[in-house]
Amino acid sequence: MKSITKVLFACCLAALATVSLAQGGGGGRGQGRMGFGGGSDPSGLGAVNRPDVQDELKLTEDQKTKLKDMQTKMMENMRSAFQPGGDPAEMQKTIAKMRDDSAKELAKIINADQMKRLHEVNIQIAGNGALGWADVQKDLGISDDVKAKIKDLMTKNQEAGQAIRQRQRDGEIDQQAAQDLRKKNSDALNVELGKLLSDDQTKKFAAMGGAKFTQKPNGGRAGGG
Repeated sequence: MKSITKVLFACCLAALATVSLAQGGGGGRGQGRMGFGGGSDPSGLGAVNRPDVQDELKLTEDQKTKLKDMQTKMMENMRSAFQPGGDPAEMQKTIAKMRDDSAKELAKIINADQMKRLHEVNIQIAGNGALGWADVQKDLGISDDVKAKIKDLMTKNQEAGQAIRQRQRDGEIDQQAAQDLRKKNSDALNVELGKLLSDDQTKKFAAMGGAKFTQKPNGGRAGGG
């Protein structure tokens, strides 16, 4: 039970409060890396904390301060909500509520135009991983059969990622080798996900990303390279 609690806590921290560096290091549309849940967070809560995304949205200093305060509040709420030995089902409900509350708070901090651009940029960062998002699937008219295939591919990718982490913990591979394997799996997943779309869906999906967003190394954070 304690191990499940730790996993949920770690995943929630990653999903709500931070942006995955692996997710941010990819190229443009179709090149994003798979993160928690098979892709980047559809709410944009992770992406909006990246300096390069904040520059793209032209956030004011006041907005940046409010976002930082929101992030601090999320972290504090999470630390107080998660206790060793807690019920995993209840924790998942807590995660969902925190995500919903934070998404609503985000909408109060940035305006409608910034929110629209954030969604576009977030799709570009996620690449084909965004095909796992409910709103994207709805807008593209993806069938239930294809949804099941998308879920299956992402589940297998997550399982492969878990196996890589275990091999690294066991000392079979080092950090660089693990990173190379994750990239190889991620690139393969993006290709397979892209094959599930019709030509019309592929064009529509590309358009959903809006104007090209040029990602900076490490999300534009100091020391990125």
